[in-house]
Amino acid sequence: MPSSTRPARPHLTTALRLAATALATTALALATSPTPAQAASDGWQDYYADAGRVSVNTARNQITVCDQQFDDLYIKADFVTTYTGTWTVQAPQGDCTTDRTWISKITTVTLCGGTKLFDTVRWNDCNTPLRITR
Repeated sequence: MPSSTRPARPHLTTALRLAATALATTALALATSPTPAQAASDGWQDYYADAGRVSVNTARNQITVCDQQFDDLYIKADFVTTYTGTWTVQAPQGDCTTDRTWISKITTVTLCGGTKLFDTVRWNDCNTPLRITR
C-alpha cells in the first residue's frame, strides 16, 4: 500500500512566518517596557527602557529624541505645543535628533517605541504622556 503524501501548502508556510514575526514583535515590545518620566533641573526627560529617551530643555522650546541602540526597535516622540500644534520627531537608529519651536512652548511629550513591519513602523507602545509645566 503506497504511503500518502500531502501536497505542499506554501500559503501555510507564509502564515506561519507572519505569526512568528508577530509573536517576536510582541515579545520585543514586552521586553522593552517603558519607564516613568523624570523631571530634572535642566529640563524634562523620559525613557523607554534602555532603548530610547526624550528630553525637553528648561525653556520648553527644544526637544531631543534618542534611539540608544541600533536594533529592531524604533523610537519617536509626539509633542504638543501651546499654539495647539502636534508634532512628531523620530530618532534615527542608534542616534539622536533635535527639533525646536520658535514661538510656542512644548506642553506635552509622549515617547513611543515601535517595530518595522513591511517597510512601515508599527508603534507598539507609548509611555504615559509627560505634561510639562512651569
